[in-house]
Amino acid sequence: MHNKICSLLLAAVLPVSLHAQLSVETSGMTILSGTTLSADQLVLVPSSDLTLTSTVLTRTATPVVGTSGATSIGRVFNFSSPVVYNGNAGFFYNISELGTNTEALMQVAFTSAAPGSTWTQWTTTTGSTVNTGSSFISQDFAGTTLGRVTSTSSALPLPLHLLAFNAEKGKGRTAVLNWTVTEEGFVPVYQLERSRDGRTFELIGAQKGIGNGTQQYAFTDISPAEGNNYYRLLLTDENGGRTYSNVSVLQFSRADAASVAPNPFDQSFVVSAPDAALVGTKAVLTDLSGKVIRQVTLSSNAVQVNTAGLASGLYVLTFENGTAIKMIKK
Repeated sequence: MHNKICSLLLAAVLPVSLHAQLSVETSGMTILSGTTLSADQLVLVPSSDLTLTSTVLTRTATPVVGTSGATSIGRVFNFSSPVVYNGNAGFFYNISELGTNTEALMQVAFTSAAPGSTWTQWTTTTGSTVNTGSSFISQDFAGTTLGRVTSTSSALPLPLHLLAFNAEKGKGRTAVLNWTVTEEGFVPVYQLERSRDGRTFELIGAQKGIGNGTQQYAFTDISPAEGNNYYRLLLTDENGGRTYSNVSVLQFSRADAASVAPNPFDQSFVVSAPDAALVGTKAVLTDLSGKVIRQVTLSSNAVQVNTAGLASGLYVLTFENGTAIKMIKK
């Protein structure tokens, strides 16, 4: 049964020196609407009943550093399990914690990610109330998920939160890189890198982010190397900060590649596609000038192409994944 909290320490009489820590076990605790909860100098006055379960509130003195070089004050509150909050939230601070922040211009900043999350985007609010006399700042929230809370007089556009990054084989001999991000508050640039040994990476492509909320992205590597291919995602933020994702590995064997035989050919040739992912794709036969001679649909793993009447010379068979095979007609 939840404990019903009807009355706790009032913010108006909370001594600045109090450093309590809130720890709620699995049994849970409910803070009734309009009740004031003060813990470790963080003050919550929910406008609707707030239930906390298995939650620990901690505080750190390490400022949050934004990509713009701005920092928060040296007071950051952390919920071990982010909470969806309605009501007023504020906290007391010490003048010595301001750093380079201008006290009168401070705003509450928050992220919905839990402590320890990577690629976390912070949101700097507007309309916060600062009482410079009592060194107290507060902000109204409506249905906002709070994971960490602090204050700053400058925006804190930190790297966003990466939910997942993985590589998988696509159609043809390709590698499809997928990633999902949330809290994409600024427009990032994503760079895709590949390595043969897992240590030395090279850039294989880049994609500009959308810059709005939760997004899913995909990038296709049309020419993976034979053997192991190590992939990772590099986020370069608006000020040159670099953050890497996990590494995902794909292996391609020589059998993954399509082939043609015979080559040189005469009246026909056979396109072999050992990789089942190639089935259903198309290849284009062109001459040296780039003129399309024929389109070949790979309806199975082995397709015979009749070339009777085709003039002798050099041709190129190009697959959808960009692979090109030079061919000679006798």
